[in-house]
Amino acid sequence: MSEDENRPFPIMESSPKRDKNGRMRYERPCTVPWWLAEIAYKHYRHLYGGDQSLKRIAERGGFGRIELVTLLKRGKFDKQSIEACGAEIDMAVDRARL
Repeated sequence: MSEDENRPFPIMESSPKRDKNGRMRYERPCTVPWWLAEIAYKHYRHLYGGDQSLKRIAERGGFGRIELVTLLKRGKFDKQSIEACGAEIDMAVDRARL
């Protein structure tokens, strides 16, 4: 894999959520490898066309966490799909903190 494919692609911070103790939890922005964003972008382009390049999406702050997972799973952006992806992310984050 080339250095260009491994450069960081931005992932926006998500909306705050309450943790198990009722405190607000803010996820920090992060990055994923560019090659992973390219895979998600293929489905994005299928859904929305290619008016906005992957480079332009990165310049505007990248994909959101749930958006990235939904795109990688080739999902639709309906309420059920978004909630399912959000729950998967929350479970993964909780497991990582153990």
